[in-house]
Amino acid sequence: MGQVGERHRNPDQQLAERASIAHWLAQGKEQWEIRQLLAQQGVVRSPNIISRDVKAIRLSWLDGIQRNLEEWVGEKLAELYAIKREAWDAWHASKGKQERSVRGQSTRDGQPDTLHATIHEFTSPGHPEYLKIVQWCIDQEAKLLGLHKPLQIEWFVHAEAEKIAHDLGLDTAEVLREADDILRGR
Repeated sequence: MGQVGERHRNPDQQLAERASIAHWLAQGKEQWEIRQLLAQQGVVRSPNIISRDVKAIRLSWLDGIQRNLEEWVGEKLAELYAIKREAWDAWHASKGKQERSVRGQSTRDGQPDTLHATIHEFTSPGHPEYLKIVQWCIDQEAKLLGLHKPLQIEWFVHAEAEKIAHDLGLDTAEVLREADDILRGR
């Protein structure tokens, strides 16, 4: 049986073969093993066609992962927004004029006598625990949106400076100072 090229497969054949190939890829099979498995089913494909199918499947998987990740991030951001909104509302409600009652009992001759309650009024600047929740939400949002990347960039710059320093026989700190001077126009 000769090898059938891509242009000789109809869309239904291609879809069915890619479903089988995806299944085998998920099991950790290599392309040469997939080619053998297809041949056992009476389907003979060139290594190039198998390679193209594998590439298309992996791109499809990555696209699906990206979409799922974006949906997940969107859901988490919505949840954080709701938590943050509620924390802000609670903080605003905790501000302003507040009352605190203190109850006590007086005694006469060592015996309980009169119950009394005192109401103390005070102005609250707001409960700080609610602001801690707001700050936590902001930090989580920044992480989800990738706003903490400057730390990664700093690490990368330092690693590159070490390579350059090694190649030129210089001190890493000296290379970083020189780069800083160049960036600042000194």
